[in-house]
Amino acid sequence: MFSYKVTGIQETITRVQAFEKRLRRKWLMKAGRAGAKPVKAAMIRNAPLDRNAEPSNTWRKSIGTKVKLFGGGTVLWFAVGPRSSFLVVVTLKATFFRDKQGRVRRIENRGVRPERFEQKRRPVLYSHLAERKHQMIARTQSQTKASAAAAMEAVLREAVADV
Repeated sequence: MFSYKVTGIQETITRVQAFEKRLRRKWLMKAGRAGAKPVKAAMIRNAPLDRNAEPSNTWRKSIGTKVKLFGGGTVLWFAVGPRSSFLVVVTLKATFFRDKQGRVRRIENRGVRPERFEQKRRPVLYSHLAERKHQMIARTQSQTKASAAAAMEAVLREAVADV
């Protein structure tokens, strides 16, 4: 996770702050969504595949964005990560089986005939493990930050030009 402050476009920001509340909220939310797009794309690109389940791209599908405004429209906040409401049923591949107690075990040349079975997965509960290995975080954070800032700046300049 990283945070940054957009600077260098102070005249644009002051013009946007002069808008009426509803219009300001509309354009700042647009800017937040535009700024979150490159960060979301980097996370999807770097998200690992779950090779033991079908479908294998559950982590990539779970990544979403949330944009909020605080302080009467003065503070813009956005988060990118796995959606908490995302739940998917996956079918585990034949490298696993259930033992007599019903626990899931990995096959280790035991001669056991594996069964395919389904399991509920909620990536928000275990995505922090991949994030700690820096697989989901973009390796070039400075490029991601710059592209997010540029996208937000373009939307804000469009807002000033329209009004």
